[in-house]
Amino acid sequence: RVGDRSSCVDLTGVGVRKKRLLVKDIKVYAVGVYFDHEEIRRTANKADREDKVLDGLLEENGKNVIRLEVIYSRATGKQIAKALDDQIGRKLRQSGHYKDFEDFTSAFDGAKFRKGTTITFSTARNGDMTTFINGEKKNTVKSKPLNQAMTQLYLGSDTITKDLRADALQT
Repeated sequence: RVGDRSSCVDLTGVGVRKKRLLVKDIKVYAVGVYFDHEEIRRTANKADREDKVLDGLLEENGKNVIRLEVIYSRATGKQIAKALDDQIGRKLRQSGHYKDFEDFTSAFDGAKFRKGTTITFSTARNGDMTTFINGEKKNTVKSKPLNQAMTQLYLGSDTITKDLRADALQT
């Protein structure tokens, strides 16, 4: 159980987000992705191959949790919001859902993260994405396109965390 403690989800994969700063890679945060165990079971029953289960879960866009644990101690809310904007902002602008993204990233306004800070994005089947920082609810945004963009960001074929996707494919 993670986030608001009402989610019953299974850990699907773990990874580390790295960012190149000058000449070396900095580990920014560790990430874990969790999916509803019933959705995993249903999707696995429909998939003709094991490697198609993850793709099926991404298409379902149902209940999931993305949990980040900050490693880079100088990360700020503004940096996290900018990094997410660089990755998924354009797609949401083009689809007309950028206001959802702005509402979502307001959870980071003024935030400064220490090593060990947890950021949890808990998504419900109805499209609600709730953001928690260190277990404290910051906001809820209803947007299936935002949820899809976030899930694709971490688990899609062009993911920013290749080790997370590889781990999830083995689960």
